[in-house]
Amino acid sequence: MIMKLSTQRTKSAATSTPRHWRLPASTFNATAERLAEHDLSRSALSLATVKVEGMFPIGDASTINPDFAKAPALVIPYHDSAGKPLTYSRDGQAMLFCRVRYLAPPGFPLPRDRKYDQPTGSGTPPYFPRCFDWQAIAHGDVDEICLVEGEKKAVALCNAGIPTVAIGGVWNFTDGATPLHPALAVMVTHCRAVRIIFDSDIATNPKIQTAEWRLAGQLALIGAQVHTVRIPGESDTSGASVKVGADDYLVNHGREALYHLILQAPALGAQHEGEIAADELSLDDILRRKVTPVEELIPGWVEKGIPNFIAGAGGVHKSRLAMQWGLCLNAGASVWGINAALNGLRHSNVTLIFCAAEDDANELARRAQAISAALKLKAPARGIFIACKGADSALVVMHENAQVDVRPFFHRLSTRLKTIPGHKVVVLDSAYDFVRFAGRAKIDEDAVNYFIKVVLQRLCDDTDSTLLIPWHPSQAGSGRDTMDGWSVAWHNAPRARLALSEVAGAEDTYELKVVKRNHGRKGPPLTLRFHEGILLPADALPDDGKATELQRICAKAAIEAAGHGVPFNRRTALPDFVFKEAEKALGRRPTRQQMRDALENAIRDRQLIYLPNTRHRLAGLYPPDEEQARDLARAAKRASRENPDA
Repeated sequence: MIMKLSTQRTKSAATSTPRHWRLPASTFNATAERLAEHDLSRSALSLATVKVEGMFPIGDASTINPDFAKAPALVIPYHDSAGKPLTYSRDGQAMLFCRVRYLAPPGFPLPRDRKYDQPTGSGTPPYFPRCFDWQAIAHGDVDEICLVEGEKKAVALCNAGIPTVAIGGVWNFTDGATPLHPALAVMVTHCRAVRIIFDSDIATNPKIQTAEWRLAGQLALIGAQVHTVRIPGESDTSGASVKVGADDYLVNHGREALYHLILQAPALGAQHEGEIAADELSLDDILRRKVTPVEELIPGWVEKGIPNFIAGAGGVHKSRLAMQWGLCLNAGASVWGINAALNGLRHSNVTLIFCAAEDDANELARRAQAISAALKLKAPARGIFIACKGADSALVVMHENAQVDVRPFFHRLSTRLKTIPGHKVVVLDSAYDFVRFAGRAKIDEDAVNYFIKVVLQRLCDDTDSTLLIPWHPSQAGSGRDTMDGWSVAWHNAPRARLALSEVAGAEDTYELKVVKRNHGRKGPPLTLRFHEGILLPADALPDDGKATELQRICAKAAIEAAGHGVPFNRRTALPDFVFKEAEKALGRRPTRQQMRDALENAIRDRQLIYLPNTRHRLAGLYPPDEEQARDLARAAKRASRENPDA
């Protein structure tokens, strides 16, 4: 409720200066009065109307406080909401608090190139005009107030019947220790609504917009309904834009026009009568809604349209896997090879954009060519690599408490993606090259949440993209199955996170599993082998008869070893001569895991038989004939007893 001005506590305008400011008569002069009168007139005020506030002109502001310049000024004493003078402490003494508005003739520079000044270290208290009875707020007679930047605006609006408090600057709503100055917080707790009225340049000044948003948030947190009033900008006779404050608008358009402007500003978050927000759904709508399946690029592994993280320690081929998936999706091929049993989507219309901050063009070409050749991918008609090694590839700089600075690469990437039709799969290799954390922001939950849920998700939404992001967990997180770390936010914020880790004791073998997926089914854990530049599940490894030949060589060597009384077993390494024979036949040296797999397959195919250890038989691999195998196992047991060091 906007009320007319209460005059219960209006002071007489006959007094020249407040009695607590004892100044010599020489400090006052006609020039200062004339300049002050001119300045006040622009706010619909005069020296007569502001004397009740204790304001007065002075020829030399330094006589008030040595922190001020030796220049004419309008002195603005501060009072609390009960009308008592405010003080601050300096060297253990209580000092009267005031600010000054420096005065200069038109066309002349202001001292120190500033309009307003205040003593060093004196704080940021709110300004309560004395011409309004602020006790009416506490008594419930008035239930809403306005908030402006600048004392003259507050006095002008109070004189127009609009209860208004001022702050000395758009950021001066805090006292440094609390997010909202206690004096302001106490006043607002008695109000139903607060209307913030900053100058018209807020429309084009992001810093003022941020200050207003922070102030509005603090007011809302203590229960106030917040309205943000927009003062329209104006132009001078040359057509140049002119900043307009609430007092300027009052002078130019009158009190009724200002009332209307203030009252028509809706509360933050409010909707027009009968209007329903686009994101608001009734329970009936939810229960009747036709549900569509979760959209996936790779079923069970990569959800469409969100950031997907691939977590793993260094050297586990995270980047290669992301490139392999991206190239396959770009070509509309299976992500695990042409004949794999585990298929991705075919005939996709996905375009790959691979952003590489760690590898140059040569290394990118080497990997991409190896993957494309091994998987026999068709010649691409689309797809882009951005090799930004050595350049600033950060999308944003994240500060604590979710403060963010957008970097040039964000604009470049976003604009480029919007020019590419259809859906895109964007690889950011790797995470920390595309975000820069300032201070402790890397473990700040607000900063991490904002980066993943706002910055990255907005990039997906605005550009019709899916993100694949190789990510290094913390050192401690690398040892956990969840592959997380740094802070709990890195565990909670991503909606989809995969983990890629080495399989202990198995060369070139890795386990891929889903550690977090908010929507859709989880793919089963996969054992992947690094083979000729690509990562493939065991059932997708190309054969060309080589696997059969390796199995034959291993089975033959095992039977020969059993015949000599030294059978192969599942724990000890195979002799080097077996690797050499296999390498000669296959054209490459097989891994230890491939040799073990070949022996296990030989057992499965009844080319070998495994006998466990007993008192009379030595454990190991033997010919498939069971009687022959038992005879050889007994002979091997006797030989081991006779020569235990063999």
